[in-house]
Amino acid sequence: MTAQNYYIFEELTHNEQSKPDVLFINEKFKIEEIKDTFIVSRDINGDIISRMLDDVWDFSTYSIISIYQDKINFRGLKPQHRKTAKNLMLILLVSASGNNSSQLSVSTLYAYFNSVIKPLCQFSDQNNIELKEVLYSEKLILRFLYNNRKDTTKLRFLARLLKYLCSGYNMIHSIQCIFTNEIKNFVEYSRKKNEENTEQTLLIPSRIYLYGIKKRWEHIDIIYQHIDSLCSFFEQFLLNRAFGSSKAMISKYDLAPNEHVKWNDAVSQFQLSKLFNLYEVKNRRSFAQFLSLIYSTCFHQLLTYSGMRRNEALSLNNNCLMTTITDSGTVLKLLGKTTKLTPSFEETSWITSSESETIVRLLNKLNQLITKIYEVDYDTFPLFPKTAFFKPKSENIVMSKTSLWMRDTQVKDELPLDISQIIVTQEDKKELEVLNPLRALESVKVGKTWNFSYHQYRRTLVVYALQSGIVSIGGLQQQMKHLFIDMTMYYGNNSHNAQNLFKPDKVLSKEYQEVKTELQTIYYIRDVLFSEEELYGGHGSYIEKHSKYNNEEEFIPFFQENRANIMKRINNGEMIYKETALGACVSPNPCDYRLVHSVYACANCSGAVIKKEKIDNMITEQEKSVEYLYNNNYGDTVEYRTEIADLQELKKYRKKLMNK
Repeated sequence: MTAQNYYIFEELTHNEQSKPDVLFINEKFKIEEIKDTFIVSRDINGDIISRMLDDVWDFSTYSIISIYQDKINFRGLKPQHRKTAKNLMLILLVSASGNNSSQLSVSTLYAYFNSVIKPLCQFSDQNNIELKEVLYSEKLILRFLYNNRKDTTKLRFLARLLKYLCSGYNMIHSIQCIFTNEIKNFVEYSRKKNEENTEQTLLIPSRIYLYGIKKRWEHIDIIYQHIDSLCSFFEQFLLNRAFGSSKAMISKYDLAPNEHVKWNDAVSQFQLSKLFNLYEVKNRRSFAQFLSLIYSTCFHQLLTYSGMRRNEALSLNNNCLMTTITDSGTVLKLLGKTTKLTPSFEETSWITSSESETIVRLLNKLNQLITKIYEVDYDTFPLFPKTAFFKPKSENIVMSKTSLWMRDTQVKDELPLDISQIIVTQEDKKELEVLNPLRALESVKVGKTWNFSYHQYRRTLVVYALQSGIVSIGGLQQQMKHLFIDMTMYYGNNSHNAQNLFKPDKVLSKEYQEVKTELQTIYYIRDVLFSEEELYGGHGSYIEKHSKYNNEEEFIPFFQENRANIMKRINNGEMIYKETALGACVSPNPCDYRLVHSVYACANCSGAVIKKEKIDNMITEQEKSVEYLYNNNYGDTVEYRTEIADLQELKKYRKKLMNK
């Protein structure tokens, strides 16, 4: 072992002062010999937060994009387990690594403790044995795994912990551990079973989705119209505790009477009466809540327009906007951090709509004021700060002790939506059932209010982008305030740009591929296997004779078997499903005929699924084209003769097809 000085959280510290104590790791180093006085965390000023002997390790200084997951609390463990549990955490801090060999994030360490170490201690208590004995017993580990076989998180983190313990035994620690093939196989088997039964995040019904976007924009537009007055009012609110306070608060806080400004006078001074009446802002307390709701509404809207994960949006700072000029136009990106690529918070970017600039600029105005009053760096200050910043500086004593400046409101907290507009209808539920045919959708009840969750925006963005055809947004574009206009460069005809958004190291790639396969499978089953029309063409004729759904068959077994087989074939590249002018095609091979717009050439394609109604529609449209050319004196042109020939071929093909 090469001797080295090692700092836990070295990659996550803001400065030299905030580093924990240094560890000198050589061939004699052992985790068990670390002294109780060892400092495991400091704040950004270098003051000690936690030592080895403490029963709470506070890692908030090193937590960049996590919330409420920055403290490791050993108090819930029985005294006989605490020392071992602390050593296990130190082993992870020293030897465990994430992607690209980076140090583990605070949120990942929190997950190890709460998902594995703490439950293992409880399991030891139940079996009246030491924690170390459990770690060295295949029988006990398998029993623990069996008891938690449906918890994928526990399975995953326990397997990793055992791996680290085994690889570090007699190297950096003396805790004996076992990680046999039987344990590995059980973990892998259980995880696969769980994945098969895992339900995807619900898609937001399009009606509710569009209403939510529209209503939140109404709120944001109203707030933005008053932003200058609102900031001026906010400044007085932060600087003067007597500004807008009641007489009772004047006495409680022993405030100077000459500094007191009555609430109504304070509101009138900055011409905010109309705005505050609209949102029922009646006193200082409700004003702080109002600010929190403004940030939350902006948070919902930014997720809608970017597809970011919750913690990724929390990583955004005030300088997160980046504009790039391309051949296709101007592209707006949000610069932030993600732990999904590397746990060391790799910087990355997300394509978004130009509409997002309004959201960021609005929050920038409020944050400029906060950073001025609190005397903190504006550039690195988070776009979505903790609600504690909505209080006068004199009432806060924690701001200089932590870098965890992240919003802490709940998903349901936002500026008001009309409840009647987000009540689930029968049509909403039917729409969801089309995309989730096998899901019971027990949580979706007609007549109940839709419950938004942050991850729903991510999946909904991907699904509706795909449903739109990825090129034409149509009516959705107008109602979404041009949600996808800037994204069409990446989703549309400029296919070379699509790689920029969906290449493997981008945050939407996994969701994109999963949803793409899912949608192709569902539409194939719906439009081909369950089609009420007679099918023609190479593939259509085969399905008509051999694989089409028969009402006498059991629906669920039929659907499940075909769904699994089709998804497998699409994933393997054996087939795809794309609609065509005459029906559909399942051939994965490039289509030369599409280059010359020879739609009737599908007749000889083995992957074609042709429908009579589609042919009739094509003939009708072709007749209109011919009539238009003739009526506008194009009767002697090549174009007219070509359209006539195509029309004749279509009619000939229809007659031949129907007479089979």
